[in-house]
Amino acid sequence: MKVFAHRGESAIYPENSQTAIQQCSRDGMDGIEIDLYQTVDDQFVVFHDRWMTRILGLNKRTVDLTASDLAQLNGKDDKPLPTLAWTLAALANSGLILNIELKNIHNIELFYRQLLEGCEQSQFDLNLIIISSFNHQYLADFAKLSSFIKLGLLLGTHPAGDDLLLPDFPIYSVHLDMDNISEVLIRRYQQLGVHIYVFTVDQEEEIDWLYEMNVDGIFANNPRQISNSALRQVALD
Repeated sequence: MKVFAHRGESAIYPENSQTAIQQCSRDGMDGIEIDLYQTVDDQFVVFHDRWMTRILGLNKRTVDLTASDLAQLNGKDDKPLPTLAWTLAALANSGLILNIELKNIHNIELFYRQLLEGCEQSQFDLNLIIISSFNHQYLADFAKLSSFIKLGLLLGTHPAGDDLLLPDFPIYSVHLDMDNISEVLIRRYQQLGVHIYVFTVDQEEEIDWLYEMNVDGIFANNPRQISNSALRQVALD
């Protein structure tokens, strides 16, 4: 069972910050999850919220940030907000899987080009990229551009009946909300051969249950806590 650092190592450092990302390493986790917005100046910035109020106390939408704003703005760790290019360069030699959750992207083709350019410049392995989103149209548009980059379908609901909400384009994984899953649902997705990742999990009881369910991965705010457990050691063997 793979363990992803949710918004970086966010239990210890400010979420989605340079520090939270830089502190991630293969000795404590398998991957890292970040959130991405496209700004008015077509920068791709790592941030979770639609507004900057909760995290930075600014009454400004993330999508309205300008290049000048980004040059002057620091995160809660007193470092510049991470960008897509910075993140790819920072993690290029880490061996970590990078799950990029698309929050608000108005030009998928531009994002795809910048992703390819960033991976080429930093020599980040594209095989270690997963693109996920609650906006399934983003994934549908991305699938038309690339047939080899992994796509993760984010679901915050427990589908009723026989409709598992799967799209008509290939996906690598389904990312399920811990609040809206069941053994029956997990088994049904497993029968279809898709990878199953669950968010956000930090409690030992839930971790044990998901390991028993044989899910492929979990997103955790405190991934090192999981990596130090006896359960994690079994999973690594």
